[in-house]
Amino acid sequence: MACEKINLTKRKLINNEEEKLKMSKTNKKIKEKSEMEKSNLKVILENCSGNLLNSNKEPQIKSAGITLIALVLTIVILIILATITINFAFGENGLVSITEDARDITTETTEKEGIEMAVADSKIKDITTPDREKENLEESLRSQFGNDANFTVTENGDGSFLINMNDSQRSYYVESTGEILAQSEMIEIGTAEELKAFRDEVNSGNTFEGKYIRLTNNITLDIGEEWEPIGYYSQESTDPNEEVNKPFQGTFDGQFYTISGIYTNSNLKNRGLFGLIKNATIKNLGINDSNIQGESRTGAIVGYGYDKSVIMNCYNLADIRGIDNFIGGIAGFIKDGTIINSFNIGNINTTKDNVGGIVGGIEDSSIKNCYNMGTIVGNYVGGISGRVYNKAIIENCYNVGVLETSEYAKSINGSDNSNVTLKNNYYLENTVNGSNDTILQRECTVKNIQEMKSLAPALGAAFEEDKDNINNGYPILSWQRNNKKIT
Repeated sequence: MACEKINLTKRKLINNEEEKLKMSKTNKKIKEKSEMEKSNLKVILENCSGNLLNSNKEPQIKSAGITLIALVLTIVILIILATITINFAFGENGLVSITEDARDITTETTEKEGIEMAVADSKIKDITTPDREKENLEESLRSQFGNDANFTVTENGDGSFLINMNDSQRSYYVESTGEILAQSEMIEIGTAEELKAFRDEVNSGNTFEGKYIRLTNNITLDIGEEWEPIGYYSQESTDPNEEVNKPFQGTFDGQFYTISGIYTNSNLKNRGLFGLIKNATIKNLGINDSNIQGESRTGAIVGYGYDKSVIMNCYNLADIRGIDNFIGGIAGFIKDGTIINSFNIGNINTTKDNVGGIVGGIEDSSIKNCYNMGTIVGNYVGGISGRVYNKAIIENCYNVGVLETSEYAKSINGSDNSNVTLKNNYYLENTVNGSNDTILQRECTVKNIQEMKSLAPALGAAFEEDKDNINNGYPILSWQRNNKKIT
């Protein structure tokens, strides 16, 4: 009996050992199978990642499920690779696009070089035939590109031209100096939204130096929305060159279109369409139907301009109110700059000093071929300029607007002093509170109405007789006569 129990115990022990051995073998097989499956899956993934395209090895896959997964992954990866390849070749920044862009740049460069040669040739012809500038340029373009070349030349009325090469659909802007800007250097603005976006870019620090911006239509802003001027001049700043200030430094060509609806009903300085410009050109532009008010340095076109900035062929038809000094029809204050071939018809009013029909104040600057028709109210009032600092020139200008003041006014420059050079300027009699006594000014000649209306020849080549009565018979600037966009 005891022996049977011992034997039974031995058998149980043996059976337990056998079960453990079997379990061990089973676990080993499971582990081996798992490792094989992992190995197969690793091979599949490696092949799917790229080795599958280059390797001749065929993974031994025993599972149908794994085979299906591998197939799906392979297809997905191949699609992704194909998409990447297509985008690399044909995408927006792909090889084909880059190649086309490079080719366009090369073609534009070659075309621009040809235009530069044509412009240089036409400038030589202009010396002997200055009255055929457009025709000379067209002849030189045909000589350069062939008689069958398809192009159009548009005269801008300020000595500059716009050349459209119709085959390549590219445009080139030719300055009166002969400088040429390609289409890639030009920006067009045709809506209020585009004008605001341009303003925001300038005020964020983009100076647009070397760029040519042109209007393609009349623009009407929301008269109920406060206009933030183009070009930021901090209210706390005393120097326009301080880093905080963001001037516009390019060329803005209005193409004789008009901007209306400017609303600046504020107590801030440097108000106008532009707040701050530096070494910039603003030309061929009109302001109408606007409500412009500023503290100081306020004008319809520019609040403050400096460093050889030029304002030319511009006009203002809107009334302007100032709270402080330097208020003008075209500009508030200009330092080391030029205002030429421009006029003001809007009424200008300030309770303080230095107000002028064209500009509130100037320093080391010149005003040429300008006139004022608006009523000017304030102290230190001038028909053209309110006040001059350092040296300045006012030449070939006239004023027929009424000047109202309780203190000091002059026919052309409000503060007559030795710093200003006055040449060939005229004013209408009885324009200051019905008296001429306070407006007598050296190098300025008083005229009656009929004499003033016949004054164009005396004013020089920039002026013409008002044969169509667009200016109540008073002399007009030559660019006004054929310009139908003025409203």
